[in-house]
Amino acid sequence: MVLYRKYRPQTFAEVVGQEHVVDTLRGAIKSNAVAHGYLFTGSRGSGKTTLARLLAKAVNCTNLSKTSYDVCGKCDSCKEIEEGRSLDLIEIDAASNRGIDEIRAVRDSAQVSPFGNGWKTFVIDECLTADHLITMADGTVMAISDIKNGDLVSSIDLEKGKVVSRKVSNFFQRYTDELIKIKGSQATLTCTPTHKLWVLRSGTFQLLKAVEITRSDFLISPVQLPHLSQNNLQPDQLTLLAIIQCDGHVSKDSNTIQVEISKDRNYFIRQIRAGVKAWGVSARPVITRTKRGTTLIRIYSQELKQRLLSLGCPAGKKSALIDIPDQVFEAPLSSIKNYIDAAFCCEGDASRTKSNRLFKLSFTSVSKQFALKLQLLLKKFGIATSLMTIERELANHSTVYRINITGYDLRLFQEIIGLSMARKARVLKGQLTTKLKTDTMPFQSILLDLREKLNIKHSILNKSGVFLGADQNLTRDSFSSFINLAGLGGEFGKFLNFRYEKINELTYIKEKTPVYDFTVADTHTFIVNGICSSNCHMLTKEAFNALLKTLEEPPAKTLFVLATTEPQRVPATIMSRVQRFDFKKLTVAQIAGKLAMIAKAEKIKISPEAIRQVALMAEGALRDAESALGKLIDFCGNEIEDESLGEVLGIISLGVVGEFLSFLVNREGDRATLLVNRLHDSGVDLDHFGKNALEYCRYILSVRANPNSLPALGQNIGEAHAQQVATLAGQADSKMILRIITALLRAQQEMKISPIPQLPLEIAIMELTGG
Repeated sequence: MVLYRKYRPQTFAEVVGQEHVVDTLRGAIKSNAVAHGYLFTGSRGSGKTTLARLLAKAVNCTNLSKTSYDVCGKCDSCKEIEEGRSLDLIEIDAASNRGIDEIRAVRDSAQVSPFGNGWKTFVIDECLTADHLITMADGTVMAISDIKNGDLVSSIDLEKGKVVSRKVSNFFQRYTDELIKIKGSQATLTCTPTHKLWVLRSGTFQLLKAVEITRSDFLISPVQLPHLSQNNLQPDQLTLLAIIQCDGHVSKDSNTIQVEISKDRNYFIRQIRAGVKAWGVSARPVITRTKRGTTLIRIYSQELKQRLLSLGCPAGKKSALIDIPDQVFEAPLSSIKNYIDAAFCCEGDASRTKSNRLFKLSFTSVSKQFALKLQLLLKKFGIATSLMTIERELANHSTVYRINITGYDLRLFQEIIGLSMARKARVLKGQLTTKLKTDTMPFQSILLDLREKLNIKHSILNKSGVFLGADQNLTRDSFSSFINLAGLGGEFGKFLNFRYEKINELTYIKEKTPVYDFTVADTHTFIVNGICSSNCHMLTKEAFNALLKTLEEPPAKTLFVLATTEPQRVPATIMSRVQRFDFKKLTVAQIAGKLAMIAKAEKIKISPEAIRQVALMAEGALRDAESALGKLIDFCGNEIEDESLGEVLGIISLGVVGEFLSFLVNREGDRATLLVNRLHDSGVDLDHFGKNALEYCRYILSVRANPNSLPALGQNIGEAHAQQVATLAGQADSKMILRIITALLRAQQEMKISPIPQLPLEIAIMELTGG
């Protein structure tokens, strides 16, 4: 069991922080003045759902304490609620039960008396950034920020394993300063911690909040994206478009379209001539040799220029602005094949990966939008890809986005798309004679259990090409053969309609950003960046209105608790009929105390400094701290070394922070810069490092103002670190520390937008040390 569930408070006395809420609820219970409706608001991980459950326990406990008015935890009612089997506690997930029909069902249920002698309690518990691409019902894609109510999007019916068309409603935008970046093997999503995604966990589809997803889960994506031909663009027309986008440009000041190339001259001349002819343009390409030895191909045509501009080609040399227009997504599949082929012929490269020497085909662009959409075009043919972001160190060099195709998908590419450029086609064909990694499915342990349960002999499976073993990769063909042999095609066949993406990285981002979400009718799913996502989490306006009628005239002994991170979206009519409690973020000391208790109970050896570092990283969310401690235990076992914090969580020892500030105080800029770069290269989160440095500066100022506070500080961060603080307090005056604080605060803000993470800190170091 994960730690935050195992150590979730079961009594009011166990609740960490939120004393103002606990004491008020106890007082209401003591005076028999429990309200019929409460609104619990606050940041994630602050205890809203936990206290809602404790309130349900308290109003139903048959052995409530007469002095503390706390639950006994032993009566049948307490045990039923604790074990999740109480019929009088109804928890509603607003992600999938947010419509008017569901809330009307809640209203009807509220009219039924409690099964026990206590109260019936309803707990109604709880988005994506603008650059995410939504797959529409017609196979085109649209930025989520451009979606409108009434639009038809592609949705996934997970029960049947099919892609269907559904209508959008309740579109909204809001701002957040908390995001999670989920980087999969094929796609990356950036969403709010409470946004829900469908994942594969333990052989089943599960709907989880982003904050609950782990690297052992798999993102779900359909094998193929839908397609609907809506125009008659010809293959040669789209070939020319791709060549101009990738290797040429449209002149801003004249009617010239040109491509300059250094090799594969015959390929480009042939394709450009065919493309010009396909567009019905009378102008003939003019071909010349430059003094540099390159070939320059020019077409002088106002008609062709206007057509290319209408398809989204930017005027001038603006490769970072190229995009794939809707007309390409709406073209016949035969024409889309030519477009993809030409793009890879222009900017494709065949090589081997450094990690495992697997052969790969790559496409590189400085336009993120172009790369993302090219991935989705390939998904129309069932070809899955990965996307790398390559930050280049030189200031005048743009960030590069690289698509990689390997293994099973590379063979698909060769069979379905191919390369028409002879030189690259020979390389690709030659490499495909070697062994390629197959398309695998993460169901090995599930099928092993089923084989044993159904008593299917290995020899029978082997004859059908199915080889099961703990270390054996399970191919898609083997999975299909197994379920057919076992007669499970109806139950398990839907799993064959999806690809399963390994999660490579989960990163928390602190940045004020607009996010977007909407509702999808019936299926409540949509496809974003090729991945299956659930729709938004708040109740709809109509659902709130239905709930309002129940809150106006609540049935006897019925209690409603609404828990949300977004109180601004709760209608004023609801606000006026409930008691609101704002939950506070927990302090570092409060979180550290709970972590120390868990470590002791689990017999984990961990230093007070490491506990404090984890607590500081959580930024007030106890659940995040407990999850982080769980990761450390998974990685380190029963003995957690301080150094592991950097490797597992990207945070660093307080001693290193003190060393950094010592370099600044003593104007040793070169040593401070080397330290920052060493931390960055080792994977340390520089944003968190900067926050630790600011906290350390506060300690210095505190000791300078009141030297008697040093013993208390030693108890908080350890004697050795407290002495280091005292040393720095003696070396630097308050003016110097304030200069450091100002510079670090500015660096913290600039790190959010800097293409080179360590650059703002390096500039701050130079300013402070005169380097």
